[in-house]
Amino acid sequence: MLKLSVIIPVYNVTDYLAVCLESLLNQSLPDIEFICINDGSTDDSLDILNKYAKNDSRIKVYTQENLGPGIARNRGIKIASGEYIAFVDPDDWVEKDAFMQLYNFAVQQNAQVVQFDYIEHNEKLGIVKEYNFADFLLKRFKFDIRSNVYYTWRDLKDGCLRYTDMHVWRRIYRKEFVDKYNISFAPTRHGEDHLFVNAVTLNAEKIFYLEKYLYHYRRRENSLVDIKSEENFCIFQNIDTLKSYLIQNNLMEDIEEEFQKYKLQTMLWHFPQIPEKDIDKYKNICKSYLSAAEYKKFLLSTRAKNSFWENIFSIKNCHASETKTKIITILWIKFKIKIKNKKHLL
Repeated sequence: MLKLSVIIPVYNVTDYLAVCLESLLNQSLPDIEFICINDGSTDDSLDILNKYAKNDSRIKVYTQENLGPGIARNRGIKIASGEYIAFVDPDDWVEKDAFMQLYNFAVQQNAQVVQFDYIEHNEKLGIVKEYNFADFLLKRFKFDIRSNVYYTWRDLKDGCLRYTDMHVWRRIYRKEFVDKYNISFAPTRHGEDHLFVNAVTLNAEKIFYLEKYLYHYRRRENSLVDIKSEENFCIFQNIDTLKSYLIQNNLMEDIEEEFQKYKLQTMLWHFPQIPEKDIDKYKNICKSYLSAAEYKKFLLSTRAKNSFWENIFSIKNCHASETKTKIITILWIKFKIKIKNKKHLL
């Protein structure tokens, strides 16, 4: 059996893919495979993958139509033959001995899951920032993982679905554990990782922590997380899918209060990515998922997305198909004025 399978969903990353692949091929861990799922790329990504695969048999390339990173990763999990699995995004890179350290630590601890630290490279702001999980747990939960080496969701019950990190590449996972609990990604294009991460968190007996900065996360412009799109409405499907998973696996009774908070937080996370023309529709759906008190909190939080002066008075343009709309905000109250496009006045 291979020691580790690394799963990489690939979609239109010509400018970054070679850096990612080079960092993988330079790994010091033997008995490793790299499963690259080409998710319907329309640029030169597939050519780059095939070029590298031709020169190194550890790289295995599979192609599918563009279905999103969740479905791509699910396919990779089914293909994987390693004792452990890991995920790497194709515009990121890893330290040379990252997987050697993680695998050895996982075997030493007999771990189902190992979590580690990462460095974010924000291209837009030109900022490099370290994310230390131990410091975060101490600040958010007053939990000292440096003394405990591991944690469980019960140690972080108030926040375990919201704040234990949705980055799937920040952990490695025993393949047998993932298969046993039928852990997978939601079949959507946004927030698809929430189902996987939360299912791992709730089912793991212990989540061990290795305090090492092993992964480099590239925060770039025009990535999926920064684009306003109607596709963000899929978060309601994600919420329903997670709810079904919790019920089917007898987890909801212990986690219901936290799940309610998670729903509200998820809706707030995705609110900035909703196009202006769809905000009222989004709010109405949120209202149907939340209690009156929760919806009030939601509205107060979304109003805070504007600056103070924008809430006092602002005028913004919004284009919805053939209609141009001006959004006028006066003392936190929004008014919409629809204006027909000139071509329809002829």
